[in-house]
Amino acid sequence: MKLDIEGIKKREAAPLRQLMVVVKRCAHIACLKIGTDSWEDDLAQEVYMLFIEKLIHRFDEAYNAEPYLIEISRFVALNWVRKHKKEVNFGEIFGSE
Repeated sequence: MKLDIEGIKKREAAPLRQLMVVVKRCAHIACLKIGTDSWEDDLAQEVYMLFIEKLIHRFDEAYNAEPYLIEISRFVALNWVRKHKKEVNFGEIFGSE
């Protein structure tokens, strides 16, 4: 889904809602990938704020940010796993023992 980058930079309501929908979907995918689905809402909020405050300035026009946001969500979630030392059974996630 292409995002209205200029609308997000101007903090317009419709583009911000659209961004939140995309970020929630990306956070869900990232949490499924690493097995931390209980963090989905917190992750979505963190990535949403990160995108608005730090990453939005890298883009000029309408941009398909979903693949980018999925990877950002995954990296943030993995960082949380390391920070909180949460036990994640990667064998179950990736299909090996």
